[in-house]
Amino acid sequence: MLDVKFLSVSLVAVTALVLFTGQRREERTQQDIKRILELREARRKSSIMKIHGNTMVESLTVRSRWSVEEAWAWQKKVGWMIGGNFVPSNAVNQIQMFSEEGFDVTLIEKEIKIAAKKGNMNAMRVFLHNLLFEDNKEAYFTRLDKYLEISARHGVKTIFVFFDACWRATAHLGRQPTPIPHTHNSGWVQCPTHAQLLDERSWAGLKDYVTQTIKRFRNDERVVLWDIYNEPSNTAMEFDHIPQKLTVAQGAANLTMITQSKKKAQVLKLLEKAFVWARSGNPTQPITSGMWGAMTPTDNSPFTKLQMEQSDIVSFHNYDPEEQLLKYIQGFSSEQRPLICTEYLARSHGSTVHASLPVFHAKGISAFHWGVIDGATQTSYPWSSWHDEMAAKPDIWHHDVFSPNGDPHDPAEVELMGKLRETPIDWDAVRKGRFN
Repeated sequence: MLDVKFLSVSLVAVTALVLFTGQRREERTQQDIKRILELREARRKSSIMKIHGNTMVESLTVRSRWSVEEAWAWQKKVGWMIGGNFVPSNAVNQIQMFSEEGFDVTLIEKEIKIAAKKGNMNAMRVFLHNLLFEDNKEAYFTRLDKYLEISARHGVKTIFVFFDACWRATAHLGRQPTPIPHTHNSGWVQCPTHAQLLDERSWAGLKDYVTQTIKRFRNDERVVLWDIYNEPSNTAMEFDHIPQKLTVAQGAANLTMITQSKKKAQVLKLLEKAFVWARSGNPTQPITSGMWGAMTPTDNSPFTKLQMEQSDIVSFHNYDPEEQLLKYIQGFSSEQRPLICTEYLARSHGSTVHASLPVFHAKGISAFHWGVIDGATQTSYPWSSWHDEMAAKPDIWHHDVFSPNGDPHDPAEVELMGKLRETPIDWDAVRKGRFN
């Protein structure tokens, strides 16, 4: 006969064992899940290496490239931007603009107000330089914040540019070059310098420059876009257009000591890394790097491929007359993302406000002319002034819109800017029909 007492005890024991086993299994499951999540987090935080083409590229914690829908949501939010590439009239280059000696709050306030009130501009593209960050990052951040404060007070948003492949191959802090009389942009400097570009050990500092700047302003609505590298494949400024008067006046140190092919290889490598660094800051703003010159979306160059694949918003430069501009824009017909022209206006080459700006507005392309206030950069002089001797400012300026006193070079230009800015854009219609 079955011992009921024994059976009851056994059932209790078995039940307890099952419950204990289930509890242990659940604990192990929870531990496994925790370990998986910790592993994912560790991987997320760690740096790995990946292959892009034939180049090893550092990969950090990065947000993915924006979807097309995210890009258009941003475009609808910010609206049509009209503005310029801003350098205050006292600064010969981007270092002087934000240096301790050159950062002039009163002048910046005056000139941003001119651009906003008289020029109807609502955004500016502004170049930065890593040497300022590396010298004193807190002072650098303080000046950036002050600039943003001034701009926002006048309803002006900002695109910040990190790197630039154009013009002087060397740069330094302190006193900046004196402008060479009657010469276009004679004191502008590259970022990074060629010495830093060649010495990859210095790139840790460039990484900090990008990541810490973005992290500082990643949620700042005053910053509307991050431009990673200006004209990265540009070598013409050093190799084709070095004027004799520059080498004589400023010394041979300004000449490059790097070949075109080596420079392009190093810049491409840095550009790949810089996109990763920028995304690792997890900015709420989009990132881009603009095509320029003869670059088109279908030219299959490594620069074009990288810029088109990595930019959240596609940007470009165009200094062509209207007919050529329209053909250039048509080349983006397979591109579904919003477009921005971050440089135009070369009056002596047929790129004018009256010819180009209505095209940009009709196509829903935000537009930034080069130069706002005529000043130490002397970009009212044509590119040909690098070679040709000029004794006076041309009657028709090459770039720039206002004199330092606030008078427009051409009042009809700023009138058109205001008229177009007040004309609303149907972004859904633009998205569907901008290439028709």
